[in-house]
Amino acid sequence: MGISNWTALMIANNPHVKANVGGPAENGKYVGWIEIEESEESKYHPLLNTEPIFDTEKEALKAMQKDIDTIKSNKGKHIKHMGKSICKAAQAAGMKDGSYA
Repeated sequence: MGISNWTALMIANNPHVKANVGGPAENGKYVGWIEIEESEESKYHPLLNTEPIFDTEKEALKAMQKDIDTIKSNKGKHIKHMGKSICKAAQAAGMKDGSYA
């Protein structure tokens, strides 16, 4: 599954977006995700996540931060173009759209 335009806009325009990781999973690999957390008291809001495909926490975090940077750098471009290109990249990385998962 790809990334929706809504998710791309949330990541692009929210200053409280951050990358996070977890694991290892049963297969010994790590999961990465992108979330919004405005404060410790606020509700955790996941936006995107991967399957456990990363060999290390560092690798997972680096990939998630790269995705955030890519999305934020494209926020001034036409949303349809942005959604299509990010969707392809997200699918290639095994990502799921948190708004549907």
